[in-house]
Amino acid sequence: MPSALVTAGPGCMFNEPSLRLYGRSITPTKDLQMASINHWKSRTLLLIAAAIVVVCMFVPYGYLAVYPFRLFGTFIHETGHAVATLITGGQVLGMEVNLDTSGLAKRRGGAGPIVASAGYLGSIIAGAALLYAGRYRKWARPTLTVVGGATLLATALFGGFGQSLIAFFVFSLGAGLVAVSGMRLSESRVRTPLNFVGGALILVSLAYVWFIGGLLTWAIGLFMGGALLVVAAYASPFIRHLTVLFLGVQISLDGLQSVQSLFYLTSAGHSHNDAQSMAEYTGIPAEFWALSWGVLGILVVAGAFWLFWRQNGPNSPSN
Repeated sequence: MPSALVTAGPGCMFNEPSLRLYGRSITPTKDLQMASINHWKSRTLLLIAAAIVVVCMFVPYGYLAVYPFRLFGTFIHETGHAVATLITGGQVLGMEVNLDTSGLAKRRGGAGPIVASAGYLGSIIAGAALLYAGRYRKWARPTLTVVGGATLLATALFGGFGQSLIAFFVFSLGAGLVAVSGMRLSESRVRTPLNFVGGALILVSLAYVWFIGGLLTWAIGLFMGGALLVVAAYASPFIRHLTVLFLGVQISLDGLQSVQSLFYLTSAGHSHNDAQSMAEYTGIPAEFWALSWGVLGILVVAGAFWLFWRQNGPNSPSN
């Protein structure tokens, strides 16, 4: 074990002892105070994020502020269906997100009950996972990087009902040419051709995506994925941490609210939803599945909040 030397301030028996470990001076009381402040800040950030989401849910026209994030929640929901399809051996034909926050994922094959459950539960679990990652401020940058990259990948693979991956490659190539033309290293005589070719590729790819019904899905995926990567790369640690917690709260609560709406729809006899699909697969009423997903979702989100609060208690290790 490494040796530790405790020393007191020169000539004063009341000075707080300083611990030297590996050549580093540590003041126990001050370190504990700083750890307590960090935990308090983490808890405060969670409360701020929750307050923003709740206020936007209940204040008139407040939903407009979180509308892009609700579309992103639908994007995650449909991505859950798509990923479950691939995992269970099926083929994803595409997905789309609509302006009314509804969505659709088309597939061929796959395990029906697993795919049907992966939408609502997948979005709730994604939100809870963000809350779990938000326990540590140092996890904020890698978390945002992974989520942003995964969002762009889902856009490339599943956006629309056609050759989305090829369109994404063409779009990226065009955007890259435009970016190169804007660099100071580029000679002026080549900037115009680069801008023309790059702009043409972008327009062609977007026109194709519009034709296959994925323009809004692409807009959500590109904007949210790109924004998260920018925040991860350039924002302050405070903003990165707050972003992770806000997304976690927003996606979790939006997922639970969606399950509540699903229960009302199934009770009213609406036949085109995931719970009804589960009823067809299992013979168990759709209301049962909507209620079960809701209860399970509440437990998952409550567990994520509890883990966060417990981890960031005053007696916990510093994050």
